[in-house]
Amino acid sequence: MHLNYLFRFIALLILSCTFFSLQAQTACLCAEFTLDVRKRFDENKVALNYEAANAIADEFKKSEISCCQAIGFALEASVANARALTEESRLSALSALRILKEEYHPYASAECNRILGVYYNRQGNPDSSIYFYYKALDLIKFVDDPTQQSMVYTGISSVFMNQKQYEKGIYFTKKALTVALGTTKTSLLAQAYSNLAIAYFYSYDTIASKKSFLDSAYTTALESMKYARKAGVPVNIIKNYVTLGDVATKRLNFKEALLYSDTLLTYITPKTNANVRSAIFSLRAAAFVGLNEHQKSIEWLQKGLEQAMIVNNIFLIREIKYKLYEAYKASGSTALALQLLEQYKVLSDSLVTKENAEAISEMEQKYNKAENELTIQELAAQKQFYLLLSVAGLLAMIAFAFFLRQQSLRHKKTVLEAEQRLNRARMNPHFFFNALTSLQQTALQQKDGLMLASRLSQFSDVMRKTLESTYQEYTTIEEEMEFLRQYLEIQKNRYPIAFDFSIEAQADVEIDDLLIPPMIIQPFVENSIEHGMSGIDWKGHIAVRFEKRADELYVEVLDNGKGLQAEKVEKNEHISWASEIIKDRIYLLATKVKSKARFTIGSPASGKGVLVAIYLPLLYKNMNVRKNA
Repeated sequence: MHLNYLFRFIALLILSCTFFSLQAQTACLCAEFTLDVRKRFDENKVALNYEAANAIADEFKKSEISCCQAIGFALEASVANARALTEESRLSALSALRILKEEYHPYASAECNRILGVYYNRQGNPDSSIYFYYKALDLIKFVDDPTQQSMVYTGISSVFMNQKQYEKGIYFTKKALTVALGTTKTSLLAQAYSNLAIAYFYSYDTIASKKSFLDSAYTTALESMKYARKAGVPVNIIKNYVTLGDVATKRLNFKEALLYSDTLLTYITPKTNANVRSAIFSLRAAAFVGLNEHQKSIEWLQKGLEQAMIVNNIFLIREIKYKLYEAYKASGSTALALQLLEQYKVLSDSLVTKENAEAISEMEQKYNKAENELTIQELAAQKQFYLLLSVAGLLAMIAFAFFLRQQSLRHKKTVLEAEQRLNRARMNPHFFFNALTSLQQTALQQKDGLMLASRLSQFSDVMRKTLESTYQEYTTIEEEMEFLRQYLEIQKNRYPIAFDFSIEAQADVEIDDLLIPPMIIQPFVENSIEHGMSGIDWKGHIAVRFEKRADELYVEVLDNGKGLQAEKVEKNEHISWASEIIKDRIYLLATKVKSKARFTIGSPASGKGVLVAIYLPLLYKNMNVRKNA
């Protein structure tokens, strides 16, 4: 299999794994509904600036985008709910959901379902209420919104509290608080603590083993008050004063309860909703009952009942009617007391029934079952995903190993080819033929046997060194200098008046210890002789110099021959040939010692001749000794 196809297959496999872990959802988009807009809306609503909050809602309702219109109705429903305008909130929520019937918006869909949960709870329809609350809870999973999540848990708690399932009510109220504690929103924390205090208070008379709940209600209300004052949220301050007043009545501190109610009356404004007014009036009535001022108690309870009737809060109506029964009974109005007791019983029988308890229990079980099934599906999908990911990972490892092997083989092939080229090009074969011809002419023309023997010795040394270089990786600078000297002497014999030469090393260059690759300088020296000195009418000179520069060995080959421009005009390929040889040798060196070996070819400052600069790593015979020195 070709490597590219293998990688494509692995990528496709990983994408397929990811696909199995996603669920198809259709969400609408309203770009104008930003986090800043949401924050501004919430701040206005909490501060009871309902006109400003509704103005934001109206802007979205005017939009031509259906998703934005749905958000506008959802915001309008949220404001109506905060004002305890129950029917208005229901109608606005339904309008939003009608627009979103085939899609959803994370905020609008969840908020409208929550508001419908509030509506049906106040209407005494717990099974419908719990249905919408759980639907809202399911929608919140698509977005990180702790405010909505906490409010939904609070709503679910209120359903259980109204059905006198106080332990479950406290459980969900604590879940709301846990969500709030994960944020830095003081208003959300004030609301969560306030709701928990209320849950503790109402559980006090019912859960026999939890008589300490009265103290818990008191301390939790005080904790909430700290956050409420810091956030400047009037509603939560009022709710905490009501709870503190209720705790005072249970402790028979009726004058203290009356003082709390006096304080609460100062908080009432035209914007205070009917539910809050009813709670304040009920607390004041309870204080007067304890002080045996029954007529005043009845007056305040009647006011509270009027407010509860405005918002049609069935549970609040039921509670006030029972308190009115107790007040009329204490005042001696037996007939009215019995009438109110009968009304209370009818409401209680319709609101808190076995059927209602079973309905909300069934709804809760269905939700939990759905959650469990979803969890099982997610675990199965996860298992499948990890299995496929493991297979993909294994294939990727095999492909990577294959790739590395191919790279290694390719690299070995490149090295082998370079070595073969070098073995073929250790020295230009024309040199040997010309040198032998020169020796033959010397033997024929001159009778000096010693000179012939000397030249034969030089030639044999050069031949030997050339042959040895085929298996030697490195040679010392001293040996290389000697080789170049003999090579240049042989060339001088061929061209006795054409050039002279010099080979030197700086004093700090350890010529007997520093190593270089053999035959790395000779190709450029040969170029200088064969082509740089060819046809010139001046005395040629070739200089080879070795220096240390920083952490590199610098080798310079300088001649005063024809130069690069003249050679280009003649279209000679000797520089290209020499360059290719040196490139191969430097490639092999870089492969073995990971160096930055390199060379440059240019013109010297005088403008005459060619300057070759070679940069090699500093390699020593006793490298380990030097490293430790």
